[in-house]
Amino acid sequence: MNFAIESRVTDAVANDKVESEKVEAAESEANHAPTPLDSPNTTTAWLHNGTSAAAPISTTGDDDALDLFQEDLPGIRYHEGRESTIEDVRDVIKLLNEAAIPACVIGVNALRYFGAGRVTAEWDICVPDERLDDAAGIFLAHEAYKRARPPPMVPYSFRHLHSAFQLRAAELFFILTPSSRCCVDPRPEHCERSNKGIPYPQMAQFARSLLIMQSGADLEDFVDGMDLDVQWAEANIDFADLQEQARAFCRAQNPVLEDKGLGQFNENLERRGLWENIVRTKEKRIDDTKQGRYKTRWRRIKNDVDPRTRDREM
Repeated sequence: MNFAIESRVTDAVANDKVESEKVEAAESEANHAPTPLDSPNTTTAWLHNGTSAAAPISTTGDDDALDLFQEDLPGIRYHEGRESTIEDVRDVIKLLNEAAIPACVIGVNALRYFGAGRVTAEWDICVPDERLDDAAGIFLAHEAYKRARPPPMVPYSFRHLHSAFQLRAAELFFILTPSSRCCVDPRPEHCERSNKGIPYPQMAQFARSLLIMQSGADLEDFVDGMDLDVQWAEANIDFADLQEQARAFCRAQNPVLEDKGLGQFNENLERRGLWENIVRTKEKRIDDTKQGRYKTRWRRIKNDVDPRTRDREM
């Protein structure tokens, strides 16, 4: 190699070394740059869809910035405070009951009560249609609560239009649902209380509501959670009456759903057939890793117990 070539190679190596050092310095600076998590007064935002776990997104404690952040991302909510407890849910029910408003928990948390392996950070609470405004007024006037952003819009549902609230001191979000929209009667004689004192619809009523609303995935979770069969349904569900009630529900809801671009329920769906199909496919829904140890997705073969009797925060 002559001197000129050797000199160019030496210069290139030197330049590469300088550039490498610049890159390392920049990366080091980026790695040690302040982040929102390093700043005080950090607020955590949570993405809720009603059926899945919340995903934390950190942002600074600027209320105006957070409002804009939420405006751009429907379903995003933020809270400052502790984690919620079952006592917080009991307090919500207690306030309603003290005002002579019957109430019970429906939705994903009801499915969890009946054994489904679901996760949510929201509580759907059913109240009578005629007391819905009174119920909302309680939480609007109470200093411990404030309005929450509604959940995202989904097909075949008015859930995003219902009044949503949150506890100021904790991560508790709840939605008030009129009974006509969920086909549940929240009066005490139609409900049962968990060992933590939370009211849920009785099994037969909850099954009917899911069938009427054509909630196939929720029905699967309910059947698998309680390990139900066709015989149970025949003994507890009057399918002829249910079919008529379901048609009336579809006729009442479909025009509003269509007007809002949310789809339409199938008025002619045969509910007995839907139940039988879900029961018939119970074993197919069991994960391969659970085969031989589980009799449904959520119920073990060995030491199996009614999920409602377990000591859980439900």
